[in-house]
Amino acid sequence: MLLMIKRGIRGGISIISKRYARANNKYMGEAYNPNQSSKFVSYTDCNNLYGYSMSKKLPTHRFK
Repeated sequence: MLLMIKRGIRGGISIISKRYARANNKYMGEAYNPNQSSKFVSYTDCNNLYGYSMSKKLPTHRFK
């Protein structure tokens, strides 16, 4: 059981990003260029993922 849990451990801080992103959509006002395709930039910030995982129950049986 311990080996199964150790093999399943993943972790650390990870990020996938580019240094520069340029949006082009109708909500940008004067900076919008209708001759180019529409692009949106989104950013998602997920907090307390460790705390969430620690609040869940650990598996106790049916290991394969």
